Amino acid sequence: MMNSILNHINEKRAHLIGYETFSYQLLNCDLDEVNNILDQRELIIKSINHVDELINQMMDQSEYKNQLYLCKNKTVDRFEANDELKEIYNGFESVHDSLMSIQKLEIKVIERLNHLKEELHNNLVQVENVSKIKKYFETYETEMQDMTQMMRKSTKI
Repeated sequence: MMNSILNHINEKRAHLIGYETFSYQLLNCDLDEVNNILDQRELIIKSINHVDELINQMMDQSEYKNQLYLCKNKTVDRFEANDELKEIYNGFESVHDSLMSIQKLEIKVIERLNHLKEELHNNLVQVENVSKIKKYFETYETEMQDMTQMMRKSTKI
């Protein structure tokens, strides 16, 4: 049972590394790639949630249930954990470290996404302004043609 829990913890850690990799890609990718990367991150989140459920089920069934949850929640010192749980404690600690790194990275990702959102908004405003200007000139040209015709009529008199 302990080996299975440890394997799932390592699987979760691998998923977190993938999530972190995609998060770094979001910081430097082109606008066209953003949705695809966000979709990939969403798939990883679903995988992490599934692995978490498996870990919790196994921990609930273990005779070391209370100690495992203490390790998972980092409410016990590594040296207080019995020998059978040290590897699991280390695994949970590495997961925690990854989560802390991702949490710091998410701030930058959110800033980047907000910047892209603002950039898209500005581009949309520009397009709207260009359309308004174009419409103005089309109207202006029409008026000029009408005025020219009026002037011609008056010159003929």
